[in-house]
Amino acid sequence: MDQEALESSESDRQRRWRAPLVTTVIYLLMFESLSGFVLFFVGPFMTDTSGLGELHWWLGVAFLGPYGAYQLRHYLRVRHQSGKIHFNIGLSTFVLMTAVIVTGVMMWLAESRTSAYYAWVDLAHIVIGFAVLIMLSSHLVLVFKVGRREEQALGARTVVRRIFNRVLWYPAAAATLVIFAWWVA
Repeated sequence: MDQEALESSESDRQRRWRAPLVTTVIYLLMFESLSGFVLFFVGPFMTDTSGLGELHWWLGVAFLGPYGAYQLRHYLRVRHQSGKIHFNIGLSTFVLMTAVIVTGVMMWLAESRTSAYYAWVDLAHIVIGFAVLIMLSSHLVLVFKVGRREEQALGARTVVRRIFNRVLWYPAAAATLVIFAWWVA
């Protein structure tokens, strides 16, 4: 199937998943998640995690602009759906993501990484980070289900596997390669 025929068979929702802003946010979020997992689960067994910690923090800072722009555009587009379960879970995810960002900045600004303050903020960052991933996963599953029903009602061609690859597997592979490159270097 040529590109023109493929694009004409895709729904508006499927095209939005391919937007550069969405792609940027997805890749940065995936890197932040996977590097956070490595720091949490593998970090205690590594001699030095400062390089990955720096990369995690700086890409987290780079994430703020695209994430803020995406969330504003997304909210303005979906605010009419308030009260629906996928909207409420998405809004809760946003609140938790804000808490993850705030705790990340608090950790970065801490005077000592050995203080009780740092340990508590780090714990909050980790626990809230896991909650974000659980809530975001729930939100996306519901969004995919709602979207699939809408597309079927419109008679649009469903390409969920392609969207799923774009949202999960490609960003996971790219983030894993970056972390592996850091580890090898």
